[in-house]
Amino acid sequence: MTIADYTLEYINGIPYLMPYGQSVADLKKCVKLNDTGIFIWNSLSDGFGRDEILSEMCKKYNAVTTDDKTILSDDLDSFLDILTAYRVFERENDIITLPDNSKPHHLRINTISICINAPDEYVSDNFSIFRYDDNEDLSFDTFKDTVHDDITINITHFIPFFHRGKKQVLRTDELTLLEDDSFYICRYNKPYGLIEWHLSKDGRTCNMYCKRTSDTDSDKPDISEEIFFAIRTIFLYNASFKGMYAIHSASVLYKDKAWLFSGHSGAGKSTHTNMWKELFNTPVINGDLNLIDINTTDGIPVVIGIPWCGTSGIYTSRSYPLGGITFIKKDITDQVRRIDGDDAVLSIAQRMISPCWNTGLLENNLAASEKIAAGITVFRLCCTKNPSSAFLMKEEIDNEYH
Repeated sequence: MTIADYTLEYINGIPYLMPYGQSVADLKKCVKLNDTGIFIWNSLSDGFGRDEILSEMCKKYNAVTTDDKTILSDDLDSFLDILTAYRVFERENDIITLPDNSKPHHLRINTISICINAPDEYVSDNFSIFRYDDNEDLSFDTFKDTVHDDITINITHFIPFFHRGKKQVLRTDELTLLEDDSFYICRYNKPYGLIEWHLSKDGRTCNMYCKRTSDTDSDKPDISEEIFFAIRTIFLYNASFKGMYAIHSASVLYKDKAWLFSGHSGAGKSTHTNMWKELFNTPVINGDLNLIDINTTDGIPVVIGIPWCGTSGIYTSRSYPLGGITFIKKDITDQVRRIDGDDAVLSIAQRMISPCWNTGLLENNLAASEKIAAGITVFRLCCTKNPSSAFLMKEEIDNEYH
């Protein structure tokens, strides 16, 4: 059990549980107690669990018969239910309550199966081509008995408690990431619709806590959009366990391979890939983010189709072998060279957005970067925004893979 910010105080000799700190900010109510309530509260504060408290109550009230113990048990549960309703504490095994109009939405992104339990309006249209229950080429009846869900995401309107005693992993203007032994907890500092999510450390279960759509501001981002981008983090965390890592980059299809162009914001990756499309008729695979599978039998990484693509609106569900990665930098002339060794590995790792919340995840990202660099050619392109840069880059790729 996790006890919120409450303390036992007396007002004119009458005992009350009074909120303080975050509980006051959360507008939680005070609770009037009797002698039994005081006993139970003190036991909770001492860290006793439900069964331990019942045992102590039986001793205190000399409950010997089965009937006496049943009465005390019912009284204890009634009091705990009151504390739960007032959100004085949360029980570790509380069942997440889903909205009445929730239903399972089954997705499959490459080999990763996802089940989102939520109302329709909470699920982004970007997931449409990844549904395996609606896809004509994939029979849900065939998969439902054989495919397990790698990730289960539950959307609930229940508002979680303030978290005490958690370790802070990181903090930005937008969010705070905490952790304990079992979960990562992401709290949004200025929530619109999505308040926070709890992700199990094995990456398999995530509970998302949201405002009701009727309670969100009409001039704020659509709640399905917020959830969509939050699921990206959950997905990438899970995908890294399966040898799939995301690089902030745009990609084009050339010679039946995916070619990635990456760089810092404003470096020109979108401009460059659009020039490829216009000059060489190469389709853009993804306008902002590419997921790379390093666990291939031939050692050649594969780019996996995913629905997240920044603001470009360009993505696919198909997958392609990775041809190479080019890191772009603005310049007044066009120059390209091949890079390798630690320069290539570091360049890849620095553009990865797969979570690196601890040293273990960071080391996994670095190991993946080494494997990617070993299986392809990595280029650095200093370039202008002129078509000449695209012609130069294409010529370099053609010479490398003639």
